[in-house]
Amino acid sequence: MTNTNKPKVVVVTGDVTMDWNLARTRRSDSGGAAWNADDCTRAYWQRGGAALLADLIEAVADELRQAGQADYSLREMGAPRDQALPGDPRFHHSYAMWSLFDYDEKTSRDKNKPQQTWRVGEFLGLDRCAADEPSAAAEWKHVQDDTPDAGIVVLDDADLGFRDHAELWPKSLASEEHHPWIMLKMARPVAQGKLWDHLHKHRADRLIVVMSVNDLRLTEVQISRELS
Repeated sequence: MTNTNKPKVVVVTGDVTMDWNLARTRRSDSGGAAWNADDCTRAYWQRGGAALLADLIEAVADELRQAGQADYSLREMGAPRDQALPGDPRFHHSYAMWSLFDYDEKTSRDKNKPQQTWRVGEFLGLDRCAADEPSAAAEWKHVQDDTPDAGIVVLDDADLGFRDHAELWPKSLASEEHHPWIMLKMARPVAQGKLWDHLHKHRADRLIVVMSVNDLRLTEVQISRELS
């Protein structure tokens, strides 16, 4: 007899980055051209890419479980949870500058001093790993306790190698018996690569794709900026 109370398996995998968020506050109008001891910058680390996506989904799954609405078992890669070192050649490192912005002047109690919030002021780019280590040797890149009978698969394809290494894909993508729902988060170039070809050919009936409209505009699809 099938156990209907068995948790539904959600697999989350894909490209991983080590995200470095630089939070900067300025006390003067110097513009950063000269040294000023009153200016302050702090660096914060977090797992990024597919690892961050897994953390977010795990948080949502916990809330659903506690509310008694649904029970999900999350399977993900073995990406480190302890802070990595800047420049660690095993990982891609992403950098972003955060600054204080006016949140909304209309909701501010003090019209002379609008409420402020932290937002990304500038993406500083990506420091790719020095060399793409052999996939078989990079055990942390593989889904831990992977299973072919996953009900939902979430893939983060940032064109950092995952799309071209089939040995890193979850088992459910090759299963003939099980056809999970697949959520594919894809970055430029979109609709390209081995992963896309496989999903389009074998899993198109249960495939949901998420991408930015700017990345989509780089393809043959014509989307007016005025309409979007």
